[in-house]
Amino acid sequence: MATKSNRRSFLKNSATSLAALGGVGRLAEFNVAQAKGSSSNQATSESLMRLIESTPRYKIAPVIVDQLRKGLTRDDLLEALFLTTTRISAGHNLWVHHSVAELSSRVAREDRLLPLFWHIDLIKAIRTETAAPILEDSQLPNPTKAASLFQDAVRAMDQDAASAAIIAIARSKGPKTAFRHLWSPAAGSRLLRSSGHTVIRVANTWRSMERVGWHYAERPLYRYARVASTRKILPKDDLHLVNARRATQHGKLPGDWMNQRSDAGAVVDLHAMFREGNAADACDSIFEQLRAGKLSTGSIWDAVFLSTNELSARFTLGGPGGRPRHSITASNALHFMYRTWTDPETRLFTLLQTVGMICSFVDTVRREGLLNDFDITKIAEAESPASAEDAVAEIFSLLPPRRFEARFRDISGQHKAMELTYAMAQKHSDQAFLRTAQKLLCLKNGIDAHHLKFSIAALENYQHVSPKWRPNFLAASVFVLQGTQMEDNHAVAQAREALRSL
Repeated sequence: MATKSNRRSFLKNSATSLAALGGVGRLAEFNVAQAKGSSSNQATSESLMRLIESTPRYKIAPVIVDQLRKGLTRDDLLEALFLTTTRISAGHNLWVHHSVAELSSRVAREDRLLPLFWHIDLIKAIRTETAAPILEDSQLPNPTKAASLFQDAVRAMDQDAASAAIIAIARSKGPKTAFRHLWSPAAGSRLLRSSGHTVIRVANTWRSMERVGWHYAERPLYRYARVASTRKILPKDDLHLVNARRATQHGKLPGDWMNQRSDAGAVVDLHAMFREGNAADACDSIFEQLRAGKLSTGSIWDAVFLSTNELSARFTLGGPGGRPRHSITASNALHFMYRTWTDPETRLFTLLQTVGMICSFVDTVRREGLLNDFDITKIAEAESPASAEDAVAEIFSLLPPRRFEARFRDISGQHKAMELTYAMAQKHSDQAFLRTAQKLLCLKNGIDAHHLKFSIAALENYQHVSPKWRPNFLAASVFVLQGTQMEDNHAVAQAREALRSL
């Protein structure tokens, strides 16, 4: 157990560790304005992409620092990383871009570049795919028919026709409209497969392009249209199609069904229903309660977020991977879709799909025999240090190293940290906890995109949980956060050293 003085020293170091480096003032001056997507920005991104691709992994940090010294901004680098992942990397390296940008925007100024250096190293370490082609106009269908052709191609599982149609929509109606077609009930009913991976792809790519510019949309659109058109034809009683049909009945729901009120009793009841893992019954029950005016969406989302975080605490295997962690990123992506779309049909479809997803996750992991009986609504409260700083230091000292290849059955340290976090959240502000969690994510993630995706999704979901349930949610989040036992990431340490010269 750490002494109080050691705990305080740790928090002090966590808040100011880069202050000892030269050039902190220079780092603080980096432009953090949103990229505008100008031709000069694109030229800079193309040049940086070539530089990243051609520079050996072990030399990349000083090379990028030299570019920063010459005037490169954080947003320039973010845009270049997005372009690089669409051209030479893709896969999880593309989908984690949003998480990198989000963490960079949350931490202290002196730490903002560290997630970007981690992402560069990830790209250099794991090259997964070749670039999707850019189609010529002559290869595209008539824009006036592209929307219906896309839906037909999805149903017929015609990848070439689907990708050509989605690009035609993007060029005639704009890339945002094209992305909306990817999440229409017809296509979306096929996208929620493989642990929700594709909806995570679509949501995270959308959010990245909001930062760096929509002019990079075509390659991701091409890929995702092909994914949407590879899913098997679904039987009429498949839950995804049933939810799509229910969504067309949104007009039968009360006018205020989308309000964000959250009722504690309803949340407890919904959470208990989700724990049963019966997706069909849960979707049917929620639709009927919405139609009867007995339920609001605020209660549903609270139950969803609690249930997804609970799965990590119930999972009997420690480590950062596994289906329970994917439920966090999938619910995060679906909630983003729900907030982004405004039409009632797509919103209702997304909400019902989310309910079906969390129940399916619970059912699958339970059938594998990997769930304990923990209930996130009934967390035991451990005795906590009097100060928030001491409590936070003790919490993060208990977390075991999270390496993607690691699986371990002794999760007692995480459960103790969870109880301490719950007690701390009842008594103190969450700010010290969040600052420390984000700082450690900058320093200690391994070489796997999941390390950051799961953590950032949980921290984003936390912002949307009702105040009553925030202590419960925050407590269970320790299962996807890094602690002080994890060694520093080598590439980040190298970058910190190189940044001394600024």
